[in-house]
Parts: sequence; C-alpha cells; structure tokens
Amino acid sequence: MTTYPLILRPPGARRLALLWRGRAEDAAWVRPAFLASLLATGLLYLWNLSASGYANSFYAAAAQAGSQSWKAFFFGSLDAGNSITVDKPPAALWPMALSVRIFGLGSWQVLVPEVLMAVATAAVLYAAVRRRFSPAGGLIAVGAFALTPVAALMFRFDNPDALLALLMTVTVYCVLRAVEHGRTKWLVAAGAVVGLAFLVKTLQAFLILPPLAVLYAVCAPVRPVRRLWQLLSATAVMVVAGGWWVAIVELWPASSRPYIGGSQHNSFLELTFGYNGFGRINGDETGSVGGGGGAGGRWGDSGLGRMFNAEVGSQISWLLPAALILLVAGLLVTRRAARTDTARAAFVAWGGALLMTAGVFSFMAGIFHQYYTVALAPYLAALVGMGATVLWEERSRTWPRLVLAGTVAVTGWWSFVLLGRTPDYLPWLRWLVLAGALAGALGLAVTGRPVRPGLPGDGVEGVAAAGGPQAWAPPTGPASPGAPPVPGAAPGARGVEPAAGPAAPGAAAAVPQQVGQPGAVSQVPPQVPAMPPVPPAMPGVAVSDVAAPGVGAPAGVAPGGAGAASGAARYGRGGAGRVLAGRTARRVALGAVGVSLAASLAGPFAYTLTTLNTGHGGAIVTAGPPGAGMMGFGGGGRHGGWTGAGGTAQGAGGRAGFPGAGGQAGGGQGGAPGGGWGQGRGGGAVFPGGGFPGGAGGTQGGAGGAHGGGTAGQGGRLGGMGGDTAGGGMRGGMGGGGMGGLLDGAKVSDQAKSLLRRDAGSYTWPAAAVGSQNAASYQLATGDPVMAIGGFNGSDPSPTLAQFKKYVADGRIHYFVAGGMGPMGGAGGAGGAEGFPRWGGFQGTARGGSQGTAQGAAQGGPEGTRQGGARGGGMSGFSQGGSRISSEISSWVEATFKKVTVGDATFYDLTQKA
Repeated sequence: MTTYPLILRPPGARRLALLWRGRAEDAAWVRPAFLASLLATGLLYLWNLSASGYANSFYAAAAQAGSQSWKAFFFGSLDAGNSITVDKPPAALWPMALSVRIFGLGSWQVLVPEVLMAVATAAVLYAAVRRRFSPAGGLIAVGAFALTPVAALMFRFDNPDALLALLMTVTVYCVLRAVEHGRTKWLVAAGAVVGLAFLVKTLQAFLILPPLAVLYAVCAPVRPVRRLWQLLSATAVMVVAGGWWVAIVELWPASSRPYIGGSQHNSFLELTFGYNGFGRINGDETGSVGGGGGAGGRWGDSGLGRMFNAEVGSQISWLLPAALILLVAGLLVTRRAARTDTARAAFVAWGGALLMTAGVFSFMAGIFHQYYTVALAPYLAALVGMGATVLWEERSRTWPRLVLAGTVAVTGWWSFVLLGRTPDYLPWLRWLVLAGALAGALGLAVTGRPVRPGLPGDGVEGVAAAGGPQAWAPPTGPASPGAPPVPGAAPGARGVEPAAGPAAPGAAAAVPQQVGQPGAVSQVPPQVPAMPPVPPAMPGVAVSDVAAPGVGAPAGVAPGGAGAASGAARYGRGGAGRVLAGRTARRVALGAVGVSLAASLAGPFAYTLTTLNTGHGGAIVTAGPPGAGMMGFGGGGRHGGWTGAGGTAQGAGGRAGFPGAGGQAGGGQGGAPGGGWGQGRGGGAVFPGGGFPGGAGGTQGGAGGAHGGGTAGQGGRLGGMGGDTAGGGMRGGMGGGGMGGLLDGAKVSDQAKSLLRRDAGSYTWPAAAVGSQNAASYQLATGDPVMAIGGFNGSDPSPTLAQFKKYVADGRIHYFVAGGMGPMGGAGGAGGAEGFPRWGGFQGTARGGSQGTAQGAAQGGPEGTRQGGARGGGMSGFSQGGSRISSEISSWVEATFKKVTVGDATFYDLTQKA
C-alpha cells in the first residue's frame, strides 16, 4: 500500500488564496477582475495627484489644524487657535486630519484619503450589483463610476462630497441587504451610516431617506408591525449617530469653543437649517455669497434641464439618459415579480436615490455648484450596471433587445452633444463616439434572435455551461412535504413546494425563484438532463454566478454555476426564455457589447483623463477640459484673469448684466496666463452667449490682475480683481487670490513666510486675515494658526470689533494681512448692505457692463440692494444680509497700526502703533 504525505497549507496562505480566488462557486475570472478594477480605480485617481497641491485650502487648513489640536479636530476648526470652524460638520475632516497627524502635512497626505474613498465606493457598488445581478454588471458599475468626470475630480479633492457619496452608497447597500431577509441589523446599520453622513454635509444626507424608507416599508419580507418597529429603531440609531456631536456642540459653553462658521448667531442648528439647509432650497441664505438676480442667477438656471445644461451636463450627465432608460426598463422586466423581489427593490432603491437627489439639485434656488453632482455618480453607475445586465439576459425577447440597443444609441448621441459643447477639444472624438454607438446599437438589435422552439438550449440559457443537469441540483434544505421530484436530480431528491396557480402550458414542475419569495417561479423543462452543452452567450453575466444561496439564484440552481436560469424565471415572469444559437452570432453579440461599452464610456473617459492631468484648486472647481461646466465664480482648475470682452445690455446676447459677446475662450483651466473665467467658444457656460470670460484668450488679470493686485496668474490661480477691458473686469482689488481670497487663497512669498514666522510661538495667532481662504493660504504656508476674520465669506460676525481689540491688547495676534475680502456689495448704492469700504463695485461700460454700486444701475448692473439685485440679472452682492464686522476691523487696523510691505503683500504689525 502506497502512502502519501498530507500537505496542509498554512492558514495565511489559505486566506490569501481565498482572497485571490474568491468563493468556490465563483467563476475563475470573477475575483481577479474585481480586484483589478479596484486597483485600476486607485491607480487612476492617484495619477498626478499632487498637481492640485492642497486643492481646497479651506479644508486643507482645517485638516492641518486638526492634526495639531484635538480640540480643533473635534470641532472642525479652521485654525489650531480655535477661532472659528469651517461651515460644515467635521466628519469629512477627520480622515485627512489623522493622515496629516501620522504622515505630516503635504498634498498626498491630504488627498490620498479621498482616493481611498473612491476605491471603497467602487467596492460597495460592485458588491451591491453583483449580489443580485452579475459580476459583469458589477464591473460595468465600477467602470461607469470611476470614469464619471465629476467623480474623478471630487475623489481627488478635499471637499466633503467624496465621503458623503461613499456613505450614501453604503446606506443603499445596507437597506438592500435588509430587504433580502428582513434583518434588523442591516437596517440599523443603514441608520448609523446616515447619521454619520449627517456629520459630513448635514441635511443632504437625508435626501435619499424617503425612497429607502418607503421601499423597506413595502417590500421587506416580514410582517408590517415588525417593519414599523425596525424603521423606528433605525431612525433612533440615526439620531444618535448624528446627534451626539450636535448635542455636545450646542451644550458646550460658547465662550470656550470656536465660533460656528457660516452662522450668524454662533449656532450649529442655525447653520444646519439655514445656510446649509433650507436656504439652499429657497435661496434665503443670510451671510452667504448671495444669489444672482434674474433667472437662475449666479448658480445657473434651475429646472428639469439643469442636470443636462451647459453648466452641469459635462460633469455628470454622460450616462444619465442611459440610467433613466434602464431604470424604467428594469422596473418593467420585474413588474410581475413578488412583492419582496430583490431585483425590483434594487431598481427602486438606486433609482429613488437618483431621482430624489437630482430633483433637489435641479430646483434648488440657493448656492449650487457643479461638483455637488458627484453624489449622483454611484446611483447612475449602479443603474447602468443593473439595467444592462437585465436587458442582456432578456435579449431573447424583442423589446428588451431593442431597448438595450436604443439605450446605447441615445448614450452615443448625448455624448456627441456634450463633446460638441467644447468643439476645440478632440473634435474627432464625438464623431467616433457617435459612429461606434450606432454600430454597437445595430449589432445588439440584430443579434439575440430566438431559436426555434424545441431545439437544444430553448428554455434554459446556458445550463450546460454549469455542467448540464448539475446546475439544476435541488436545494440542500429539507424538502417540502409532497413536493415532486426534480428532473435529473439524484435519486430521492425532491424539490420545494410548487408555487400556487396553474402552470404555463407545457411547463414542467415549478420551483420558487428565491427562498422566501413565493410566487416567483422557474420553469424546468423535463428534457434538461439530456440537454447537450450550450456555451453561454456572455460568460459571467448569469445571476447564478453571483448570488449566495437564496439570493438571486433560482431554487435548485447551484449558486456560482457558469450558466443561469432564463431571465423569464429570474425576474418573476412565466414562460421559457430563448437564446441565441450559433457561434458566429454569439461573437457578433459580444463584439456589439464591447463596441457599445467603448462608445458609451469614451466621452467621459476623455474628460476624466483631462481632469486627472489638470491641477484643480480653490473653492469652486469643474471637471473636464477648459470651457466645460463654467458657471458662477470660477470653475475648472486654477485660472487666469477675470476680464470680459464686452458686456451687452439686456437682450443683446443673453441675460442682462454680464453676458459677454465673446463667450468662453482663453487660456484657463491649466493655469495658463491670460485665461478667462472659463474657456470654450460661443458661450453656453455662465450665460447664453458668453459670460465673464474674455474673448480670445482673456486680457488683463491673467498675469496677476490689473488693478486688483492679485498675486497669482502665472502660478495658475485666479488673477486679481482688476481689468481695464471693455467688458469690465472687477475694479478695486483686495490682493490675494481669486475674488480677493474668497475663491482661492493668496500666493505667499518666502519673505512673507519669514515675517509671519518671526516670534510665532509667542502668539495664539501669528496673523489674522479677512476670509477663510485667504487665512488658510498663510496658515498652510507657515504651519502656524491664522485667524479667519468673518469666516469663509468674510460675513460671519466673528470676531466682533471689541473681541478683536481685546485679542490685540492681550498680545494674541501679531500681524493683520491686508486685503482679503469682506462682505461684498459696495460701499453704498441703492440701499445695499455695506461692504468692504474700498470695494468699488463693478466697473463696466455703457454696453452693458456694471457701473458699480456707487454709480447706480443705469446700465443694468448690480444696484447694490440687499439681494444684490441687478436690473436684468447682474451679479449680486456677496453678503446677503451678512455682517459688516470684517470691514470695521479692517478700517480700525489700517487707521491704528504700522504698515509693513513685503514684496507684493501688505501687513499691519499689531504690536506697533502707526
């Protein structure tokens, strides 16, 4: 007798093999493909990451402060001296602050946590789609998400939106897991995640709650009373998870904590329900940068078309038409499924989240930035992956096949439209995309013809690919009493109780589609055991590759087999499905799938690559090439100057106020000198017919600004506020970066750093500056706390003049940084809120440029009213009813203390009287 040694792999090796290979029932390619998709997403988003520097210096400075002070970490303070917080809860700052505390301050230390959030979002998306549909659908969802331009922008940026998108994705996943079996733990987990998301971006976290709550209340496979109890439990957990921090902040003595940035009365609840809450919906945001007059104002046109317009469309809408079509198609395919069907629940969950969030974004009248739409990216991607899988599996029927083909054609057409909005950007690409989409759609439409009834393969798709009859092995649980034997099963094996109701004519014994889902049936033809091998039309698309036992796979189908039951059975529809016969036809079908995917993703992929190759900084950014999605203040990357090529009066080239004749041309998003506020040609961003940007390349302001004294331009930041061109740049000028430090911070010279670092350890704040962006730039440059007077907009009443005088008298502040930006709105005018005393308003020309607040609004420009209203929709004042304390502090400092000039920067030494 020959004996062989027993070789056991160590536990670590087994775990590694399991990680690489996945579950035993998975096809060999599934787990490696999944890991490769995550690796590709991570590497793609890490590419050229440091080009953006600290990205948004506002949040980077807060992360730095949190790395230096645990008190600043807890409250989300902008500086380690804890003078004022950012205008959001602190949860999004915590990962960055921990990274900086561990690895030190740097671009990668700040931004890599955001990239890891992208990888985590992709993993959750894959898990959600794969679980109920297929690995291929999960991979499509990952690709659609990773190649969405605004996702490539914001998951490499330090705004809170990346973490919010991740948490919202996890929430939907948890709710869908709860719907499967009615387990309380998953619903409670969803509540906890939403509570954490509230600490990221307050009420935006609640947008998806209505559709998810209704979904569980209707579809959960438990009794109604238990559903209600579970929903109440999840709500309680959500309140605790999000409310503990709020309670501490509100109960903490205001005198010993930082001021709540963005509020007018040092209250987080006011910030939550006002500036960051309902004010975003109705536009009443006291202390904000205000809304524009006229239709849409500075934040663009609101309405049903907002997600598709020239300002927003190129950021998010590449696959939005496809997602909407596939959502409707998925609901139609599953319309006859049981109430508890998890496939339909998935479409309702992801579709409801998409429609609810997009609807609010479309109609909100307050502050809206294009990058907010990153919240939609996971929902879109999931719907595309699920819908494509369902229609592919149903392609033996005419209407699903034609809808799938039509979806590809519509996606190609919409990409053609979006690419046409930047005609100088790869002009050949849109034609290639259109041709590829039409070819792919044609291929999908003409393939997938059903074979004649009775031929091998008719009825159950790809069963033999799982090993023939073995794929139809009976369930391992106890057999139902009286259940009939399963054809082709082992002797004595029996199925589960057949569904009630008459069987379809000629159908064999029916078994439930899913455990716990009565009424969903799978037709098992008697001839299955003798069926010859039929290769699957699209390997890996089958549901049975994916689902765990009882989740998505027909009862009696071995989970993980390479084949699948027909789509008719899978989605609760009676009747046997039919499959495509013939190797050539299958190759054509797979080729059509490849061409369709390539054509659908080529446009967003190109925009994503451009986004990755471009540095982005400041408060307002957009993805894609120059000219894509310009709106409001700034956008894109780091820009040149702020000049116009000639405004027009009302009715002559767009809305009154600022529409320009030249539209969006210039150097722009890569930081080229001379760039206007957007690029492209012929308008379409900001205003119809043009906007703030200069005509052919912009004029003054690009290399630092004309009168404004802007310090950037050549370095790529928004130039100063000056400009002498006919269109009217901004007059006055506060130095610093864009909009005087509102949109982006100042460029700090080495001499200025040396000055501020001198004896810095002797002061709580070595410097103070108006506006958070301005202060953040100096703080990041020196590594020392810098007080942000007035918060982000310079309009918060913190500190008061009396408090500031006391800080100076106590020797807690050394220098005051001249410039910055107080609440803009002019120094007078027709009843306007007083702004920074030196602000001269908008200087334009008689052709429609704004004449400035002090000169009235005879030419259609801003009138200086509280709302900043312009006759015909000119630009509003920055402070919408906000404080003017920053102006008072600036005036007092200038009149009292000695001026110190270092290069282009001016400071006031608060230890030396003038």
